[in-house]
Amino acid sequence: MLLLLIAPVLARADKTNDFVTAELKRQNIPGLSLVIVKDGKIIKTAGCGVANIRFNTASTPETVYKIASVSKQFVATGIMLLVHEGRLGLDDPVSKYLDGTPAMWKAITVRHLLTHTSGLVREAPGFDPFKIQSDDDVIRSAYPLPLRFAPGIKGEYSNLGYFALPRSSAKCPDGHGLSI
Repeated sequence: MLLLLIAPVLARADKTNDFVTAELKRQNIPGLSLVIVKDGKIIKTAGCGVANIRFNTASTPETVYKIASVSKQFVATGIMLLVHEGRLGLDDPVSKYLDGTPAMWKAITVRHLLTHTSGLVREAPGFDPFKIQSDDDVIRSAYPLPLRFAPGIKGEYSNLGYFALPRSSAKCPDGHGLSI
C-alpha cells in the first residue's frame, strides 16, 4: 500500500534537476554545484555532472571550483570596497600586508597589483592547477624571482598579482579582512 502511495511521487521528476541536466547538455557544461535559497533558507543543494573531466570527479554541493581569471573582477571589487571604506589604500605597499616579502617587492603597491603594473611574473613557479595549495605558498614561491620591470613602468598581465591581492586585504589595520 505504501509503495502505491509513494510511486507517483518517485515517478514525478524534479523540475530543477530536469532543467539543469538539459542545460548542462545543451551548453556543453561538464558539471556544476548549486544551491537554491528561498526566504533565506536553503531548499535544495545538488552536484550535477563532473567537477574535473580529467579525473572524472563528480560535482557535489561541497565542490570548490577554480574559476581562474573570472575571479579577478570580484577580487578587484572587494579591494575597491575596502579602499572606499578607508581600510586599505591603493598606494599602500603590498609589503604592509604580506609577510616576508623580498626587498625588491617593497615598491609594489596595491594599485600596481590591481592594474597589472607590479613587475611580477605572470605565474608563480609554485602554482599547480591540479593541486590543492594555499595562496600564501603560491605567492612565496615567487619571492626569489626578479621583477620583470620596475613597478609602475609598464603593464604586463600577472595572475600572481591577483593571488597577492586577497592576502593584502587579509591583514587590514582594523583587523577586518575580505574573505575571497
